[in-house]
Amino acid sequence: MPVSPVPLSLHHRAVLTLFAATSCCLLMGCGTDEYQKLTDQKLSYLRHESPYRSLWPEPIKDFPNAALSLRIPRGFGAGTSYAFDASSPEPKAKTIDALDPHRVQPYFLRLPGLQRTYEGFVKVESRQLPGDMITKPLYLYIALTSTRDRKNHQITGGEVEKILRDKLVARFDKKVSPWETVELPTIDGPSATWKRLEATGDQDFFAYEENYPKPKVYPGVYLLYLRTMADYHVLLGWRCGEDVAKAIDLKSIADLTAGTVKVGE
Repeated sequence: MPVSPVPLSLHHRAVLTLFAATSCCLLMGCGTDEYQKLTDQKLSYLRHESPYRSLWPEPIKDFPNAALSLRIPRGFGAGTSYAFDASSPEPKAKTIDALDPHRVQPYFLRLPGLQRTYEGFVKVESRQLPGDMITKPLYLYIALTSTRDRKNHQITGGEVEKILRDKLVARFDKKVSPWETVELPTIDGPSATWKRLEATGDQDFFAYEENYPKPKVYPGVYLLYLRTMADYHVLLGWRCGEDVAKAIDLKSIADLTAGTVKVGE
């Protein structure tokens, strides 16, 4: 289903709120100190929010597991983006009933507890025809899985790390980085500890030709984030062509998105 755009950015709303609040303060005769305090608070908020302007202001909350929420990049919602799950139909080609499972998740890594896949499209310069712009897909895979198995045995973050990395190594061999521990800023202020790795190499991607999806192979990036919490493992997978990753600064956008993840709130 298409992802609905949000018309007014949080930054713009914050600016309007700051203007309204300070105007009311002036009209009501607030003292200079109170006015300055209010202004400083609002400016501090804007500085904190500024890096997140590349994300939609409202968090996504309607996942199968209602405990999860996060903000996603604005690129998912420009009218040609889609949200998928395992039961989604093909959104564009009317002659195809079922969506190719590889578009929902790549065959080389099926994240456990997949909640939703977002598919957006980015324009980059053609390598074959410099100066010409072509459209390539960008994927975000969002997954949430329990830290307990069916027999109530604990599944540690280390176990998940090994399973997922082994699968990527089976596909990309030495082009898979080790897991690294990263402290990412959150939308609420304190940092959050995530694990992150990257795999590179030729991958199958989909592109529409005359409204019909066709696979194409070219160098790609798979960027994977893992955060282990008390009850859940949160997984965010990003996949796109190497040129797309460079054009949009994928790692920066992925870091910001991870910083908006909330579970059980």
